[in-house]
Amino acid sequence: MSSSPPVYLSRVGPEVGPVPPDPKRLPIEVFSDACSALSSTPIGLARPRGWVVYQSGRAMTFGLTIGPDVLPGLWVCLGRAFVPLDATAG
Repeated sequence: MSSSPPVYLSRVGPEVGPVPPDPKRLPIEVFSDACSALSSTPIGLARPRGWVVYQSGRAMTFGLTIGPDVLPGLWVCLGRAFVPLDATAG
């Protein structure tokens, strides 16, 4: 039996597509599911790290901290869901 990977969600940003680069972007609260994104305490923070070319535009990259753990790699927020940057390649 395999377990599903954790889901990390945001309540800010576009509902479709990536969060665009913004030099004034503050950290974004991270939630574990859509219900908690509406009413609960965040489980972590996504801190801006830069941007990458994504499809026909640009996407902000983030470093995620969940509780006390800093997750490896960079992440993008696509449609309010955080996805590891390497998962968006191809």
